[in-house]
Formats: sequence, structure tokens, C-alpha cells
Amino acid sequence: MNRDAVMISTFVPAFLASIGLDFGRLVSLARATVTKDAEGRSWVSTRDYFALWDAASGLGLPPDFGLRLGSMQRIEGHYDVASIAALHSETFRDAINALARYKQMVCPGRWVLDVENGVASLEFKWLLAGDHLAPDFLTDGGFAYVAELYRRGTGRALKLRRIELTRRPNREDLLSDAFECAIRFNAPRDVMVFDAASLEDPFLTHNQELVRLMIPGLEAAFGRFRAGGSTVTDVQLAIHGQLKGARPSVERVASAMGIGPRTLQRRLEEAGTTYQEQLDKVRHVMARQMLEQTDLEQGEIAFYLGFEESNSFARAFRAWQGMSPTQWRQAVRSGPPSRAVTEGLLSSEGVA
Repeated sequence: MNRDAVMISTFVPAFLASIGLDFGRLVSLARATVTKDAEGRSWVSTRDYFALWDAASGLGLPPDFGLRLGSMQRIEGHYDVASIAALHSETFRDAINALARYKQMVCPGRWVLDVENGVASLEFKWLLAGDHLAPDFLTDGGFAYVAELYRRGTGRALKLRRIELTRRPNREDLLSDAFECAIRFNAPRDVMVFDAASLEDPFLTHNQELVRLMIPGLEAAFGRFRAGGSTVTDVQLAIHGQLKGARPSVERVASAMGIGPRTLQRRLEEAGTTYQEQLDKVRHVMARQMLEQTDLEQGEIAFYLGFEESNSFARAFRAWQGMSPTQWRQAVRSGPPSRAVTEGLLSSEGVA
């Protein structure tokens, strides 16, 4: 199976039918290509997956669709083995680690957990989306899914500090009621934030024998999956995770990947690229996404992307895009992007 492939769970068509939408019609409207594997499972590319949901939005999805989709998912009987392994893990941390490791096999994305000063931030990153933005309700659904996983595992609600969203303010009351926490818009990335202590909460659904039986098969499948992986994609993801107001060094990124800096540079050289080229690509994509999705000022974006000053960011962006950040933002918000706006999109090995 192509790595740029999202598995369509049998739950999805059934859920759409429950609100009066036919999955086959959405496939036609989105002009999506659906392929079947030997086991009869349906797969689409990342871009077609987004297009399916954009088509559904055009037919009038309810505002809470994403939240309902995430919280109503029946993990057992409908969902993949990664989710089942997560539900039967020993702790919430183990559950997140299971999702982060094995979910990649059915969706080109990764759950990324960051813990600092007693605070945990959890983010889902689409690895092969390029400049294509995930519909907002997919983000809402992903967070609702994690909250539901915690509730099923522990028997109580996950206490969140806040939800940070890159989108502009919209339906704050709906989101704050659903997650029972503050909602911060115009954020650099989409994350759910909670006390790190929650990671050690035990799961009442823990089944050591089931997990023990599942792991060998999962690891074998994951090994085959990783064998066809991309060093460039892994490096871009690591860079993305290290961009927090400072330019990430080769040493920091290599450490995040669990390898040495020389090994990292050698692998990139073998892939025909350099660390600086990949850093520029990640910054470029993130800059465009923040300029399009948020109302963050140019200086705020520059700081987040690790530029020493706003002017340095402006010069870099003009070299990438052929226009200033302000001009590009105005262009994409005033109508269909011009060729100058859309030139230089990343290949299918880009980052979300």
C-alpha cells in the first residue's frame, strides 16, 4: 500500500448515513480515487481524504460534526488495531505512544507528544498534506477521539488546560462546552494541552495478555511499513516539532530522532538534500499556513519559526515566494491564489 494512503474505516460511511449523507456521492463530488486492498479495506490519498470532507462540508455538515465523529467512534469492532492496542494499554502515556507508533500504518500522520515543565501538549501532524489544510472538524474530531479514549480507559473525563487552534475565532462556545476548557485561537499549531501527570493515569481497560499477543504482529507490520519510509519526511517532522521560538540545530533534531548528527547528515546526503534545505522547506510551509489560517503578526510568526528578527523572515519569505508575507496573505485572502502564490509547493514528501 502506498504510504500516502488513509484507510476509510467502515464506521465513516455508516456515520455519514446516519446524518443523511451518502459516502458514494461524496466520493463522486470530491472526484476522489478509492482503492481496495486484498482485505477489502478502502484507501484514499491525503488530498482526496481532505477533498471528501470538503465536499461533505459543502452539503451542510452540522457544526458539531467533528466532535461527534471523534467522540462516537466505537473503537472495538470498527477501528484499527492501533486504537485497540491503545485502549488496552497500561497508562494514558502508553496509549498515546501506541497511537503515535502504529496509527501511521493506516494514516500518513503522527500523534506527537511534547512534555515540558509539567505540561503536556499533544498534536496530530499530517505528514503528506503539503499546503493542503485539514478541515477544521478533522482537528476537532482528533482531539475528541483522544478525550474519548482517555474517558473509556480511565472512566473519567480528561482535564484539559486549554485547546490551541490555528484557525481564527469560530464557535468558541461549542468547543469550550465540548472540551470544558479555554479555547485559544490564532495559535501557531493545533494542540490539546493538559497536565503531564495525567499521562501516568492507569487504564481500567488494560489487558496485558491481549497487548502481549498483539505486539509481535504490530511490530512486524510496523517494521515492513518503516522499511518503505522516508528519511526526509522523518527529518521534516522532527524539525517541525523543534520549532518553538528558536532555530533548531542539527544536534537537537538528531537527538529527537534518536540518532547522531553525523548519521542524520549522512542520510540526508544519501537522499540528495541537506539539513538547511529541509529546515527552509518546513519554515516555508509553516509560514504559509500561519499567514493563511491565523491573524498572527509577521513578527510573531518570525519568532515562532526561529528567525532572529522580522526582517530576516521577510527576506526569506520573499526568496521562497517572490513576495512579502503581507502581500502573500492579502493575495490568498482576496481570492483564488495566483500562480506566484502557489508556486513552490512541496512534493508529496512535504509536511502538514
